Amino acid sequence: MFTIYKSLPWNWMAYLYLIVLFMVNSPALVFSDETADELSLPLGIVTSKPTNGIAIALPNGRWMIPYRQTIRNGEVSFEMIPIPGGTFMLGSPDSEEGRSGDEGPHVEVQVPPFWIGKTEVTWNEFQVYQLAYTQFKEQDKKLKLSADRLEADAVTAPTPIYDPSMVYTYGKGNQPAISMSQYGAMQYTKWLSLATGTQYRLPSEAEWEYACRGGVQTRFSFGDEPSKLGEFAHFLPPDVAENVELVGTREVGSKQPNSFGLYDMHGNVAEWVMDQYFENAYELKAKEPLADRYRPLFGDNAYQKVLRGGGWLDGPSQLRAAARFVGSEDLWELDADVPMSPHWLASEDAHSIGFRIARSLNELPVSEISMYWNAQGDLRQDVKFRLMEGRGAIGKPILERSSVDR
Repeated sequence: MFTIYKSLPWNWMAYLYLIVLFMVNSPALVFSDETADELSLPLGIVTSKPTNGIAIALPNGRWMIPYRQTIRNGEVSFEMIPIPGGTFMLGSPDSEEGRSGDEGPHVEVQVPPFWIGKTEVTWNEFQVYQLAYTQFKEQDKKLKLSADRLEADAVTAPTPIYDPSMVYTYGKGNQPAISMSQYGAMQYTKWLSLATGTQYRLPSEAEWEYACRGGVQTRFSFGDEPSKLGEFAHFLPPDVAENVELVGTREVGSKQPNSFGLYDMHGNVAEWVMDQYFENAYELKAKEPLADRYRPLFGDNAYQKVLRGGGWLDGPSQLRAAARFVGSEDLWELDADVPMSPHWLASEDAHSIGFRIARSLNELPVSEISMYWNAQGDLRQDVKFRLMEGRGAIGKPILERSSVDR
């Protein structure tokens, strides 16, 4: 560099000196090592504890913090909340009022830190994904995607809804997205991951219950008595016939949050988790190493997946932190698409089914994350068949790096 400087005219050397002097003395142009490090860290990770808000200490001296990610040119956003790692007792004790037999035996589970959605996924968010159908159809005109792409880096987008009245019965906007199958929820997380560059998925059943409890082992996140449930949940009250205005979903975040800062973990809509339903799930988990029990129990049954949290159609007992529900083939009896699509459910019960997203502290390898994103078992063939029929579209999301508020 000295040789270059020496070859320049004197006046250029003076200009360079003045520029360097200005940069050194201008706070707006000084970049510290910490700032550069922050910019290179994964989303939601910082090197120093913020003065305000939630911050989860990590063993490497860094901190997990909440963040808001914006999609669709800043028009739609969602917020992720960090959950501290810890151990808890999954399920309910024999003495718990309202308990079902599939909530036991009690089993200790160790959950690593992760992020989970502050609220359930809303129609505002899900409808951005719905727009991918048109995008994928345009791609299809230019390049026919091979069938094996379904298992790799492509996403299936749902067909435009044939009968919107069956799905948007209770409104759109900031209300929870309802009436889609677990597969539809899985594909949303895959689309969101590929479109934003941040890896999202459905939570496991153990992660969901741990996040719902917020550090307590009571029936609800706020205690054992359901008398305060109305402050935290939108649900079916005993006198619903006299309160018809309470019927249907409500905007997310309308009630109080739990101690982790999460809204609607009780009520509003029941939420899909990743697990296959097994009545003896906790017996199976008890046989696994403690550090692995938080992981989902995968299975090939396309219909019998676990739902958690209860919805507006459920009473207090179904909203308990330990309460488990199982999807069934009956939910597919009606459908908003004709012929039926693997994405949509539209029976009355499905009007209280939604989901929220999760994210691991460390990005999962392809072999593992594919289990959260792709159809398994019989559903894999069903999806391919319906795509051949034109029910839905397959393609690669256009990467539009979204803006982020750390």
